[in-house]
Amino acid sequence: DKSNSKIVTTYTVTTKTMRTGFTNVTMHALFPHQWKHSEDAKNPAATYTSVRGDMKAIWANKFTTTQQFAGLLPTFATPDSDMFNSTEMIEYLNAVVASKINTAPVDDAYWEGKNIHPLAISVLMADQLGETEIKNKLLKKLKSIMVDWFNYDGGDDKCYLIYNKDWGTVYYPNSAYGANAAICDHHFTYGYFMFGAAVLATYDKQFYNDYKDMVEILVRDYADPMEPEDDGNMFCKFRAFDQYSGHSWAGGYADSDSGNNQESASEALFSWVGMYLWGEATQNQTYIDAGAYGFTTEMDAVEQYWFDYDENNWLPEYPFQAAGQIYGASMGYGTYFGGQPVYVYGIQWLPISEYLTNYGMNQEKCAKIYQGLEDDTQYAINIETKLYNQLVAEGKLEEAEKWHNPETYVTPDNGWQHITWPFLSQTDPQRAYDKFEANVTKVQTEDRANTLWFIAAMDQLGYRTNDYVVTGNIQGSVYYKQDTNTYTAQVWNPTETTQTVTIIDKTGKVAGTAKVGSKGLVSFSIDTNKDFSLTQVATPVMKATSLSGGTVTDNI
Repeated sequence: DKSNSKIVTTYTVTTKTMRTGFTNVTMHALFPHQWKHSEDAKNPAATYTSVRGDMKAIWANKFTTTQQFAGLLPTFATPDSDMFNSTEMIEYLNAVVASKINTAPVDDAYWEGKNIHPLAISVLMADQLGETEIKNKLLKKLKSIMVDWFNYDGGDDKCYLIYNKDWGTVYYPNSAYGANAAICDHHFTYGYFMFGAAVLATYDKQFYNDYKDMVEILVRDYADPMEPEDDGNMFCKFRAFDQYSGHSWAGGYADSDSGNNQESASEALFSWVGMYLWGEATQNQTYIDAGAYGFTTEMDAVEQYWFDYDENNWLPEYPFQAAGQIYGASMGYGTYFGGQPVYVYGIQWLPISEYLTNYGMNQEKCAKIYQGLEDDTQYAINIETKLYNQLVAEGKLEEAEKWHNPETYVTPDNGWQHITWPFLSQTDPQRAYDKFEANVTKVQTEDRANTLWFIAAMDQLGYRTNDYVVTGNIQGSVYYKQDTNTYTAQVWNPTETTQTVTIIDKTGKVAGTAKVGSKGLVSFSIDTNKDFSLTQVATPVMKATSLSGGTVTDNI
């Protein structure tokens, strides 16, 4: 519902029915992420425990859930924070150019996606700072990667896509994780490409005109919103997404003893971000709606099953604040590439983009999760220390140094800092900033700009809220800073024309409107005391400034 950004979903029951009285109805069990949003489950016929928490059973042939979509942006408007320095940021953006501009093609599309994200998000940052030369260099490299993958050059070309009509899927020749042989991880991989495509389509209409169909083949592969018969039977509907369980699955065959699996909850979320932003950039309502639905539903499932936000789904004996992997019949603390806490938590938080702030809407739980990461890391280091000392006492120094050296154990501050510090900044931006300033050289070169941008934005904005919602042909996000009692809206307009958005409160009352110019990514205060109307007559470069009232007429 675009008037209030509500996601209303009706689930039709198709399981075996039983006759009760004169009506055929079904006993149907709702997952926690469903019954907490459903009036139909207020008085359940039964409640029982499952691996996902309490299931509530109802007699019904259908049930409805209603959720609030909070908006999604590709990044933040230029942060208005003392932590932000334009000169420093330009230096970091030039470092992105230097590190990425001459990189060779990567024939595993997942790892190529890891190149696409820093390029695309840096384009947006450079554009806001008025750094046209940097922006154009980044766009050129981003386009070259995308065009390379969307064309087959024959011979030695290894970066191309293949459609298999028997499987009804698109894959690529070389994959480290079974995207080709087992249809694994398609949403993880193509979500990065969709994000890059949304940015490119915003600034390069030739790319959009030439490759629109290829881009939409990717998104239809992992999350086709259309019924197969309406889409030429090329793809299945929402391939990776389990609408009943509320989240995606990564395995193509679900061949584990515990059923299917998913490790990186955040990359699953990011696949919806890519779909949604592509819809916004191209004003395709189908992708906007499907992206908003998928993200909102999966975000709630991630909170419930990967982090137990309500703290009533996991057994009390479970000692951690995160699950690394979710299977159909189990969950576990670990990853496919290591059991270190930084990886268990961090794989649920990457890549770093504005969507991550959904984790911070519950400030208390968000802080508790980060504390859990630090506590788990210290617990692991204590074990490593005991093992190290034991091996040294046995005269096995070389083995101790190689396998159990506590000095080299990965921590939130010496590994994946570009992931851990932004997450920390949602509840403690000053601490995150101090860590960044003291150890910036430990952050990957291509991630320094995005890491600081995120931290500074959190310092300015506070945390995401649904107290107010941005509605319109384009949408945005709203943040609340408690110590100043300030609500701030941020809106991205990737279209060719000025767009008007309406801000409403949680009751549906209109608080005000704002006009946002073409290609604008703006920030403005919400006047909670009276109706407001803001007009941006030109698209300024937002050098740490924001719309705060009246009319913006300067073009900085």
